[in-house]
Amino acid sequence: TPFDNEAVDLLVRIGCQGFKVASCDLNNLPFLEYIAKTGLPMLISTGAAEIDEIARAVEVIEGTGNSKICIMHCTLCYPTHPRDANLTALRDIADNFPGYLLGLSDHTLGTVIPAASVLYGARVIEKHYTFDKTLPVSADHWLSLDEAQLRQLVEDVRVLEQALGCGKKVRLAC
Repeated sequence: TPFDNEAVDLLVRIGCQGFKVASCDLNNLPFLEYIAKTGLPMLISTGAAEIDEIARAVEVIEGTGNSKICIMHCTLCYPTHPRDANLTALRDIADNFPGYLLGLSDHTLGTVIPAASVLYGARVIEKHYTFDKTLPVSADHWLSLDEAQLRQLVEDVRVLEQALGCGKKVRLAC
């Protein structure tokens, strides 16, 4: 997640394979254009944004010829309470941006909400990770997943992916 052009250039030089754009930069259209011109995939976080703002960002990115975009639903509360996760917003994003990869940039505690996002079309999940939740030097460590929780999230997502089924109400062989 770069926050200025110099960081973009550095990340390209060291071989970064894509960019996550923080919600605070969704309306920074010149910055989005600068990143998009690298031609690398972009995960754009949409915390506090509405559909028209997402549309402007997508238009600017695609205007450079870069269509490698994942639109990440996000709620900017730290932590996000389940009642504020608004996972059904993924349906709204999908309806307004058909064909785009969907994701969730998640700030809830635990693994339930991000795992459930796959039921609403999320194919990318961003979650803060730490090797030590007690580290005092960051505001994020306490709400981040540790190794065991990350493993649980992956397991939960795999189960829910299987549970999605075929999308039709039919008699199953089982």
